[in-house]
Amino acid sequence: MRRFTRVIVAIVAVMVVSSFASASIVIKTSDGQGADAYAQGTATNTAPFPNTGSSSSLVVKNGAAPDQYTRKTYLRFDLAAWNGGSFAAARLDLRISNNDDQGTPTDFVVEVLGLVDGYAGVDQTPTPDGDVTDEEDVHDEFWAESTLDWDSAPANVTTSGFSLTSDAVSLGTFNVTANDTTADWVSFSSAALDNFIHADTNGVITLIVRRTGAHAGGSSNLSFYSKEASAASAPTLTLIPEPATLAMLAMGSLGLIRRR
Repeated sequence: MRRFTRVIVAIVAVMVVSSFASASIVIKTSDGQGADAYAQGTATNTAPFPNTGSSSSLVVKNGAAPDQYTRKTYLRFDLAAWNGGSFAAARLDLRISNNDDQGTPTDFVVEVLGLVDGYAGVDQTPTPDGDVTDEEDVHDEFWAESTLDWDSAPANVTTSGFSLTSDAVSLGTFNVTANDTTADWVSFSSAALDNFIHADTNGVITLIVRRTGAHAGGSSNLSFYSKEASAASAPTLTLIPEPATLAMLAMGSLGLIRRR
């Protein structure tokens, strides 16, 4: 009888841990104050710059010179679903909408950066009189999809398809390979990402995604689905609970079972 009880306890332990494992916090750019868009240059690196807030794709390109093939992606996640407690790890998931180099999937190295907490924004485009700030040209952490562009994107260096100011902190890189094609998911995680989220003070974070290798022309394409494509394909940030927390919850449940 005692052995039978231990077996039942073990089975229940697995069930309890499994149930709590589903307690990961999943946050999409379509949630709350979330947003996603990419900033794109022009052939002459002069205004007007396109706004991509309604695009179903988030493109990353690193043109050899500032031109229309320079594009950086911006993702904002609303952390309201997170109570500010500890978590084991964070993971960024992006769904590929295009991986194409002249018709063939290829390899890319992609870097993820975090916009410093509390970034206030910088007026990069004066109004015609030259001395009055245009509000639509100043984007802080609560940048607007509808007005974000190349010369107003937070921390962007407009003369480079790669460079950002010191207000963007590198969190690491991930690889997209020739085996990663349309509709495949790719993931990024790092201790730096975990620390960046834990250090947040205002309930939102902005991640900036850029390609590391320069490539002239428009034949080399990498893009991810935005929330405008569908909520199911939207960029996703997952906060994974600590195993110790799950174990404590499971053991507590087991203790109740054994006492009974």
